[in-house]
Amino acid sequence: MQGPRQLQGMRGFTFQPPESTYILATMRLKAPRPQRNYTFSIDDTVPPATDINTIMQRGDEVNAVLRMLMDVQTSTVVLSGDAGAGKSTLAALLYRRLELTLQAGLPAPKHFVWLSLGIHTTLPDVIAAILGGLNISEPGFFLLKPEEQIATLLRALRRPQEPLVVVLDQFDTLLDPETLLGLEGRGAVLQFLDMLQQDLGVSRVLLTCYRSPFPGQDLQETRVRSFLVSRISMPEGVALLQQRGVQGTYEDLSLTWQRCGGHAFALVIFSALLRLSGLSLSYLLNAPDYQSLWSSEVPIHLLAAVYSYLNPIQYTLVSMLSLFNEPVPAQGLLMTIMGEQTSVNLAIYEQELKLLTQLSLVQQSVDQQDVPCYSLHPMFRQYVLEHYLAGGTVRPGGVG
Repeated sequence: MQGPRQLQGMRGFTFQPPESTYILATMRLKAPRPQRNYTFSIDDTVPPATDINTIMQRGDEVNAVLRMLMDVQTSTVVLSGDAGAGKSTLAALLYRRLELTLQAGLPAPKHFVWLSLGIHTTLPDVIAAILGGLNISEPGFFLLKPEEQIATLLRALRRPQEPLVVVLDQFDTLLDPETLLGLEGRGAVLQFLDMLQQDLGVSRVLLTCYRSPFPGQDLQETRVRSFLVSRISMPEGVALLQQRGVQGTYEDLSLTWQRCGGHAFALVIFSALLRLSGLSLSYLLNAPDYQSLWSSEVPIHLLAAVYSYLNPIQYTLVSMLSLFNEPVPAQGLLMTIMGEQTSVNLAIYEQELKLLTQLSLVQQSVDQQDVPCYSLHPMFRQYVLEHYLAGGTVRPGGVG
């Protein structure tokens, strides 16, 4: 039986959890950036922000998933859960933890690859991106048969002295949402899933998706483990609200967590609503006009309220971003909005874009040239697209 301070992990080294996850979380990350020779259909090659001042560090869940990854009988871990539950954030926290562990000189994987998949991503793109992150050149890769491409990746993953952690965020973009089978034209997804159940040597793969792509299978008989990302605890929820500047009594903060059902993104949306509306926590919780926020689909009601409180510039930015299914550079976004107008104060738009990013309604990433790019949170984008034709008719007060 393993001791409490030592987890036998990826073959070849022993991972020792740090004395304090807070210390690791507050260390300045100096890990080198991965090579940028990825294909253009990959939405992002760096994880979302995990700033301790605005993101709950979810230490217990990170440790639980880490134990799964370090099990010698595990090759793949699947993080599943509802939209907005925090799957990508949890994966990012784990990814950063391992990077910082390596930086601190402790045993850790040698290579890291983060890929956020998009609606145009194909499996060959994914495999080429992983190989590129390892600086492995395979001439004529895209001319190889699908099984040859997968075999090339498997050889790379099994290199004994080169442990690798790969995160495939939003993996379900490769899958039919009803059947969970690979979408036509996206590559040999079924064969890839078969590979993930094999012995990957010292490497590990982490998937995030709404539903596991291994439905109905006895995962105990494979090398795949599943972790359901559900609601956060009340102390974590209260701490998250406080981190995001929500002020109120502990009772009111706890009630907010309860009404949001511990849904991480719902709590984030609520904090954004407080900031945009200027209303007090107690008023939003108790005023008769806002009781409709707390019935049935709370995250959707909160998004509706946030949408109604956007000022004209914020509304324009959000509406335009909703039309892009991939992150877009700020310059391109503003040029699309302004056209040939030269009298508009761009600084105001840049300031409002920064605020929306701070509120986590807009997500910031970097492209292959390290240029900051912006996109709406997927749940917010879906809501905006569904209500785009309504224009700005639903304004403050119309939250029912």
